[in-house]
Amino acid sequence: MKINQKFFSYCLGLLFIWLLSYYSALSNMVQVWYQSNTYTHGFFIVPIVFYLLWQKRHGLDYRLQKSEWFWLLPLILIQGAFIVFTLLGINLLTQLCAYLTLLLGITSLFGWRFVIQIAFPLGYLIFAIPFGEEFVPGLQNITAQLSVFFLNLINIPVYQEGLYLYIPNGTFEVAEACAGIRFLIASVALGCLYAYLNYQKMWKRTLFVLIACTLPILANGIRAFGIIVIGHYSDMKYATGADHLIYGWFFFAFIILLLFWIGQIGRDPEPEYKTSSKHKTGSLNVSPYLVSLIAITLVATAGYLNYLKKSDSIQKANLQTQISQIFPGFELSNELTWQPIFTDAHAQAQGKLESNSVYVAQYTHDNSSHELVSGLHRHFDIERWTLFDSHQVKLNNKSYTELTLVTVQGHKIKVRYWYQVKQQQSSDKLRTKIAQLKSKLLHQHGAGYFIAVQISKDFDEQNWPALMHRFKQLDINYETE
Repeated sequence: MKINQKFFSYCLGLLFIWLLSYYSALSNMVQVWYQSNTYTHGFFIVPIVFYLLWQKRHGLDYRLQKSEWFWLLPLILIQGAFIVFTLLGINLLTQLCAYLTLLLGITSLFGWRFVIQIAFPLGYLIFAIPFGEEFVPGLQNITAQLSVFFLNLINIPVYQEGLYLYIPNGTFEVAEACAGIRFLIASVALGCLYAYLNYQKMWKRTLFVLIACTLPILANGIRAFGIIVIGHYSDMKYATGADHLIYGWFFFAFIILLLFWIGQIGRDPEPEYKTSSKHKTGSLNVSPYLVSLIAITLVATAGYLNYLKKSDSIQKANLQTQISQIFPGFELSNELTWQPIFTDAHAQAQGKLESNSVYVAQYTHDNSSHELVSGLHRHFDIERWTLFDSHQVKLNNKSYTELTLVTVQGHKIKVRYWYQVKQQQSSDKLRTKIAQLKSKLLHQHGAGYFIAVQISKDFDEQNWPALMHRFKQLDINYETE
C-alpha cells in the first residue's frame, strides 16, 4: 500500500485546522479532565484509540478508500449547530460537534466502506467527551432506594426523607459524591473496551456492556447499604469518616475484578488478520478540492464565531443599587442558610425583602467562563440542605420552580427560582438558553439573572405575580461601539 505524500500533507493540514477551529471546545474538554476526578480517564482515551488503530492496521482493506463528497452536507450542518451551541454556551454539545466534525471529515476523505473497518476505535473517542453529570440526581435516588430496600431485608429500621436516611442511632445522606457517577462512567468505558478486545460476536459484546452499565449502579447501592450497616452496628464509630472513602475504593476495586472475571466467561479467540497482497496494492489519494472545501468550512465557522464575539461596551448599574431602587425595603444580608452557589457570576446580591429571603446573581455576559445556566451551579447549599420535592409552576408567560428543602434535623423551607433574560422569566433551562441565543445575535451577550426567593410561611400568594413582575425592572444597558 502506497501513501500519496500529498494525501498525507492534506490530512495533516486538515487536522491542524480542525484543532485551531475547535480549540476552545477542546481546551475546555481537557480542562475538565484535569479538574474533575470523574473524567480523569479522558487522558487515556486518545492513546487507547491510537493503539486500537495500530492493532487493526494489518486487517484493513485499503482498496476501499474512496473520497465521498456527499458527507460535506452533514459536516456543514454540524458547523451551524456548533455556532448555535457555542452561543448558547453548552460545552457538552460544542465538544460533541468537534467530535462529529472529525468523524465526518475522516469519512469524507476515506469513504464509509473504509471507515466501517475502524468504527470502534473512532466510536470509542466519544468517551473523551465529559458527560454524565446530568445523571447524578437520578443515581442518588436509586442509591437511596436500594439502601432502604436492603435495610428492610435485614430488619434495620429506616426512615427516608429525600436523600436523608434515618436509622435509630444515626443519620446518613446520599450526597452527590455517593451517586457513583465517577465509577459508573469509568466502568462503562472500560467495559466497552474489554468487550471489544475479548469478544467477536455482537450479542456477547452487547451483553457485557449491559452488565458493565448495571453492575456499578447495583454495587453502589450495596456499598451505601454496607456503610449504613457498619455505622449501625459500630454505633456510628466506623464508616462515617475517612474510612468511609477507603471502604468505597476497596469495594469498587473488587467490583472491577468481578467485572473482569465475568468477562472471561465465553471469551472468543482473537481474530487472525490476513494481510492479503491485494490489500497492499493501490494508494491512498484524495481530491484537493474536497480538502479545500472542508478547510474553508472550518475556517469560515471559526471566523464567524470570532465576529460574533466582538465585545460591546456595557454600561451597568450596581446590582445592589438596582435592587434597592426597585425594592426600597430590601435589607442586605451576608448569610442565607440555603444560599445558592453561583461562583462565576459577575455580581451577587442577597438579603431580606419583608419576611422573605432573596438571592440574585447577575451575568453581564455569558460565555464558557461566566455561564448563567450551568450544571456546575447549585440552587441551594447542598452541604446543609437536601432536596425533598421539586416542581415547576407556570404563570401566564412566566414560570418558576418551587423547591422544598429539608435539613438533617427535619426543618423544611420553600425556595422559588427562575432565570431572567431581558423580559423573559422562566425556570426552564432550554427556554432560557434560547433567549440567550437571541440576545447574543443582537450583540447583547446573553446577559441575565438568576433569582431565588425563600417564601415565608405567612406569605400572601396573591402578591407573588406582582413580586415576579417587579424583578423585570432589573436590566443591563448596552452601548454598541
